[in-house]
Amino acid sequence: MTGSSALSVFNDRIFMPSKSSLVIFLHGIGASGAQLMPLAASWRASLPNTRFAAPDAPLPHRYGRQWFIAEGNPLDPGRIRMTRDAFDGLMNDVVRAEGFADAHARIAFVGLSKGAIVTLDAVASGRWRIGALVSFAGLLPPQHVSSASRDTPGRRLVVDRRSDENVQRR
Repeated sequence: MTGSSALSVFNDRIFMPSKSSLVIFLHGIGASGAQLMPLAASWRASLPNTRFAAPDAPLPHRYGRQWFIAEGNPLDPGRIRMTRDAFDGLMNDVVRAEGFADAHARIAFVGLSKGAIVTLDAVASGRWRIGALVSFAGLLPPQHVSSASRDTPGRRLVVDRRSDENVQRR
């Protein structure tokens, strides 16, 4: 693999080579990680020492992949546990494969829509203490916010788009 635009694939996840930090893009419902990789190409000029990953969500959806099943009651405690376990397992795989298992402060999650929902939950619940979180058109479901999330060293940016048809607000 040579050149800054070279891609590699690990367990059907696409990665770009780099050095000292890791940005993990998390797509919306019915999409795939590959659809977000063009962002990595445009961000590379500003973040030249950054590795980019864009895994596919773990669950099938009729148009692609999804992070959780939105039909019915997505706030059912069993579904939340299942979603968190699948998310954490996948993120642990990506983080280990990229060499950042002991460097969570150098990881950023960038989530879009449903991908933003699972990233917000991961940080608010205290399960992931990462360096940065960017949320585009997501929301944080009503839940207890862990005190561990207050100790997350990184920065957070939440960009809300009221017209996102896939995110219901109550």
